[in-house]
Amino acid sequence: MELAYSKESLELTSEFKSYRNSVNIYTEDKEEDRQFYVRLLGRLLDGTGCQINDITPLGSCHSVEQASKNNPDPKGVYIIDGDIYTILSPKQSTSSLYVLDAYCIENMVVDSNSVLNVAYCFYGKMGKEELSEILKTDEFMMSITEPLTELFFHFALEQKHIGHFLIKHFNSYSNTSVIDRKKINNEIENIKSILVPKYISEQQFNDELNDMRKKYPIELKSLLKIVSGKNYLIPCIRCYISDCLKYKFSLPKESWKFNMANYCNLDRLQGLRSFILEKYQKAF
Repeated sequence: MELAYSKESLELTSEFKSYRNSVNIYTEDKEEDRQFYVRLLGRLLDGTGCQINDITPLGSCHSVEQASKNNPDPKGVYIIDGDIYTILSPKQSTSSLYVLDAYCIENMVVDSNSVLNVAYCFYGKMGKEELSEILKTDEFMMSITEPLTELFFHFALEQKHIGHFLIKHFNSYSNTSVIDRKKINNEIENIKSILVPKYISEQQFNDELNDMRKKYPIELKSLLKIVSGKNYLIPCIRCYISDCLKYKFSLPKESWKFNMANYCNLDRLQGLRSFILEKYQKAF
């Protein structure tokens, strides 16, 4: 059941946390994701004078969007994922709502540096240089780029023409850390059979697919933007590291993204940084 946040509860939350925050951050996700956001935003805003010591998770994207429209907190920044809409029809930010330019916030912490450092910290049995030679992270990421971007292109077509799709999970299309192309191809064919010809013609299907391929060519940048970091990229990386090192990490999923937030490149988050600082400057 989705939680409903009244005007009064949002105002109370804002007032309670204002003494700790320069700007009040409202997000999707759950209570266990608080420290991930605090850590990531702390790094992003370091040296600016803007302090974020707590955030308010509202649960669903819809809840965040509604809160940003209905008497929004004047010191509030409301953050939502780009989701599948990133591919075909991105949602637009407003004066209080910031839409991430990627499938989800987890996408923003995935890069070769964060992956290497997390493996180094969690494993602790060899140096970074040796680990880098073993993992070859960029090569691995490129090997999964084509099948996963194609899968998400088809998810986007389902969303556009039917109004919903089933994202499933990395495990549905894998054999440990290896992407099972046969399973993905079967899913792609299944989606096509649902769409064509009931919803769109084969010509339209191919035209829209080719448009997406032109917009998002088969490269790492596309993978990191349009494929879910939460349900696919981080779980896939976690399995890949375990397979390479022949070591099972008994850590919760929150530990992986929290630690990746410690080491990720922040370039892709500069738009969010500017948005928060603009709100901060208006508040003072």
